[in-house]
Amino acid sequence: MRLPIILGVVFLAAGCTTVPYKELKTDVDVCFLQEPHFLSRLEAQQARLNQFIETNHLFTEKIKIQYLLSAVRSSEGTFIRNGTRYNGVMAAEWLKWKMHHPQYRDHPIDTARDFVDKVSKGSNSSGIPYQTLLPDGSLVRTQVLLSHELDALEKAIRAKMLLSVIPQPSAELETGHKAIQAQDGIPVAALLPAAR
Repeated sequence: MRLPIILGVVFLAAGCTTVPYKELKTDVDVCFLQEPHFLSRLEAQQARLNQFIETNHLFTEKIKIQYLLSAVRSSEGTFIRNGTRYNGVMAAEWLKWKMHHPQYRDHPIDTARDFVDKVSKGSNSSGIPYQTLLPDGSLVRTQVLLSHELDALEKAIRAKMLLSVIPQPSAELETGHKAIQAQDGIPVAALLPAAR
């Protein structure tokens, strides 16, 4: 009983990193990560995120939840629920089913953050957190991974919204900057916002 507590304190003091599955000998669950971890390799996660941002113009909470479910569905990780392993497709179906379960009738899942905090947290019957075994051997709580996925999604949405309200330079403005450049010797690139 004391060993898991001592190991937990050591992991927290050491900076809270993930533990490779083959080295995990206790039920210590490391829930805070220094670097964000995602359900897919970083390149695949970025490509999925960029495609989602480019193809969607409306970002409701329901659409954010659909994005998270698609991230689970396409994940290369192995999902562990109450000791049983599932692939991404089965895990996504389970989370979708659980989200609509009567247990949430009085407190429905209205936001993507609700989905992460309540649905992906773990088993309500056993109290065991859901975990994901990533291809690199790291075992991470599914709730932490989905929280990182949601944080990245919301950051990308904010960036898209910000870019949509920033006016783009007109040809007249560019011509005016070229005239200033000729007078002051300042490169035009230093005056104009970066192209999208």
